[in-house]
Amino acid sequence: MKKQFQAKVDRFLSAKIIRITFTSILFLFVFCLYSCNTKPDEIPVLNTIEALSDNITSSSAKLQGEIKSLGNIDIKEAGIEISTTMLFTQSLTVTISLPLKTGMFEVEFTNLEPSVQYFYRAYATVNTARVYSGNVPSFKTKPSE
Repeated sequence: MKKQFQAKVDRFLSAKIIRITFTSILFLFVFCLYSCNTKPDEIPVLNTIEALSDNITSSSAKLQGEIKSLGNIDIKEAGIEISTTMLFTQSLTVTISLPLKTGMFEVEFTNLEPSVQYFYRAYATVNTARVYSGNVPSFKTKPSE
């Protein structure tokens, strides 16, 4: 009787080990199948265009950016950010309207201070983060008239 009981326990444990092993292999197969077919995230590529002096007044500036590549992450918004410091601790933004496509875009900032140097950069918001252009040019507003 003891041998029969032990044989049943051994069969039960063997079957359980086989189920666990099969489930683990199936999970790894599905995981690998999904992860092998997923492309890594490609963020948008942006460029900030140097401002033309004709586009700068004592209180406004028309600034341009460029979306060189959209990447494969949905862009929520894009535009230009300006600040009086290169750290952009306090900044203003103007957003371009959707739908976004590659190419140049222009935004206008108003109510700027005369004779002040501003730094600016193009940006795109993806998910909950912002992607910025690699270059940060600056311009100085003209003196008040």
